[in-house]
Amino acid sequence: MKTQSKLEKIMREVKETAKDSWRFVKDNAKIGAMLVVMSAGSYFAENARADPNTAGYLTIGNCLNSHKRNLNMNRNDGLFLGAKDGFDNNDKNANGNQPSGYPNCFSDIPGYHFWDDVRSENSNRPYYAKFSFNGKLTESTQNQVEFSFPFLGSEYGDYDFGNLPISFESGRLIYGKVVDVREAIDKQGNNARADLINVPAGTYDQWIPFGEGRVDIGTRLSADLNSDNKVDSNDYSILYNDFGKPQGVYKGDISGPNGIPDGYVNSYDVNSLNRQWLCEIILPDLDNNGKVDFNDFSILANDWGKGGHEEQYTGDITDANSGLSDGYVNWHDLRKFNEKWLWDAEDPNTW
Repeated sequence: MKTQSKLEKIMREVKETAKDSWRFVKDNAKIGAMLVVMSAGSYFAENARADPNTAGYLTIGNCLNSHKRNLNMNRNDGLFLGAKDGFDNNDKNANGNQPSGYPNCFSDIPGYHFWDDVRSENSNRPYYAKFSFNGKLTESTQNQVEFSFPFLGSEYGDYDFGNLPISFESGRLIYGKVVDVREAIDKQGNNARADLINVPAGTYDQWIPFGEGRVDIGTRLSADLNSDNKVDSNDYSILYNDFGKPQGVYKGDISGPNGIPDGYVNSYDVNSLNRQWLCEIILPDLDNNGKVDFNDFSILANDWGKGGHEEQYTGDITDANSGLSDGYVNWHDLRKFNEKWLWDAEDPNTW
């Protein structure tokens, strides 16, 4: 009964927000096929945001020509004493000291090697990385990115950033633009892989990237198709418009059988959206206390006017276009802050 009530609510909201309402009548069978696969439940906690106290350790590997190079990300916790929220230092020889014929990983922050790319522990900044290769390829070579939680289920505990959403965005993905890392690992197991565009034959050095991407932990929802930091009927409408089309590149392509966008918009994508239904990222809650109040405003005011890559700022909430942080604290952040002013996780009237 609860599931039926939820489906009826979704159906009603989609009808209210869609511009071409007549298509809902014309394509009633199509809607039915989409709704029948939806189920109750939520994959992520609502109002999720990166928590500086959430232990986490994620490995991003790049696989090329039978070689793999890992890029490790961790958040300060009891296992990695003294670690910062940034790339792991253990692979710092990946820049400049790796033998020919191995892929490398490094930060995409100008002037920084990845082992210097650390940030404050409560930062919501994304991780940027590029993958390169040092050597010669005699033919077009398969290129993949790999995700894993090294300590998942081990004696060290589950250092998987709690239940925060994790996404990987890259223009080199064959289909879609964003991978839901958790869903990929859930469906493939640890060492889950996503195909990137093949690397053409040629001679490469460590500064020629053949892959690149950004990782967001706790600050992005893969089903947020219109980049407004929440998953609602607007995103459902985008998915609806792409549903059932021939294989191609579509905004509504969130997932697939292996948890990776596969060029089709079908029941896998509907299920992914439903798991995140009505979830929202509340970025202006800068002190992570479940409220947006004067404490958060003080943090924003303290960072006001600052910017650049040398430091990370808690008040850096958003940029002008993507809805994600950009390294500067300015009017874009204040505008986003005002949208959630006096929001309280325990008061539904403020949601």
